[in-house]
Amino acid sequence: MGQAGKRDNMGQFVIPFCVLLGSYLFQDGIILPLEMLFRHDGYEHLVSLMFIPHGVKVALVLIFGLRAFPAIFTAQLTNGLILQNILNFDSYVILGALAGTLCFLFPLLAHNIFFRQPLYSGPIFQKTGTRNSLSLFLSFAFAASVLNSIFHATIHGFSFELLAVMYLFGDIFGAIVIFILFILIFRPYVLRMVSRGAYHD
Repeated sequence: MGQAGKRDNMGQFVIPFCVLLGSYLFQDGIILPLEMLFRHDGYEHLVSLMFIPHGVKVALVLIFGLRAFPAIFTAQLTNGLILQNILNFDSYVILGALAGTLCFLFPLLAHNIFFRQPLYSGPIFQKTGTRNSLSLFLSFAFAASVLNSIFHATIHGFSFELLAVMYLFGDIFGAIVIFILFILIFRPYVLRMVSRGAYHD
């Protein structure tokens, strides 16, 4: 593999990792403290009603496909270690990172098999309008969130229906916010990269 190929592979890890970790730090440092000022439902320390990192993960999976998974897992694991302190590390940090990553595997594989795309590829927003892009984005967000919310509701042992619905709401709301930012700011740059074949080969 040439130096250019190595740089591309490194970029496909470093960029998603930094973007996702940044979204976790923003979520933990700004959004969650603001929510805790106004919420008193007993779950405010567990689940956000606007979870930005879920939307970021959707965007990364749609752009990078399976190539995004190592960066997603590593970023979520790093965030868990930052929050819990490495000295207080427990197995839930790893389980949460695995669940937050693998919940995207089924929708990605199902989409690529159904549309006869390479299994590893990202179903980028190419040759689609904003409405179709939103449907694709939200379908991935919904499918991944259902799997993720079931896992967290089970692992925490709280009211399954309430906690799962709250996770689902927060994930979808966060995904809509990221989609709006994606369409308004980042979509032209992503499509330019796709037109050069940057993420399909």
